[in-house]
Amino acid sequence: MGMLGTVQTGHDIPMGGVRGSGHKVEVESSVDHPYFVYGQGWASCRPEQTMVTYGLKCHLLQVGDVCISLSPRPPGSDRKRRWSAPDQLPDPEQPADLHKPRTQAASP
Repeated sequence: MGMLGTVQTGHDIPMGGVRGSGHKVEVESSVDHPYFVYGQGWASCRPEQTMVTYGLKCHLLQVGDVCISLSPRPPGSDRKRRWSAPDQLPDPEQPADLHKPRTQAASP
């Protein structure tokens, strides 16, 4: 592992493995560790090694890239959900049931 460098963040990051003060943090990772760059996709310091290690195609990480890193959760750790979305989105061609006009039953 080597020091990847100091990166700018939009806010403080209270996470293990990341050290920082203010809006600068230092992240230690291997040179093939992938980072997700906003608006561009995956990047690393050694894209060819990232492909070998992770099977992930990515571009070269550049100074000034705004990125996040995903790390695996330790086994047995609880999953925390901050929000959820439906498994399937409604078909835009079909009106949703909520928008169907109500019909009244015929009187006997």
